[in-house]
Amino acid sequence: MRHTETAGDDLHDRELVYDWEGLPVLTCHLALPETAGEGRGPERIRRYYRHVENCICRWLEGEHSRLCVRARAALDASRPIPTESVLVEGQAEEAEPGLLTVCWSLRWEGRSRTFTDCWETETGAPVRRHR
Repeated sequence: MRHTETAGDDLHDRELVYDWEGLPVLTCHLALPETAGEGRGPERIRRYYRHVENCICRWLEGEHSRLCVRARAALDASRPIPTESVLVEGQAEEAEPGLLTVCWSLRWEGRSRTFTDCWETETGAPVRRHR
């Protein structure tokens, strides 16, 4: 079991590859947005998305374990080794002064889930409804 990582143009644009017996079984393109700015608010927002990224990586490790079992079974049955890919990407924009909107999505095995978060940039507090 091995995990390799390559960075893209941005520090928050990464390609994660999980393999089994030297063969890639799971790849993930992970590009969550980095929020700009100094101070407590932007740091709170960055900390939240680092936490989201850590949760996604833990989930990927569990999926990798599941795929390794499937790969062994496929090899024993002389079938092709299954592979999967995951895409996590997002975009942040300041829609209104003082409000940051972050839209990000997770795509995996033909499924897609989209999330929209809104933050007060000064305090880093989440906003329930966009004003």
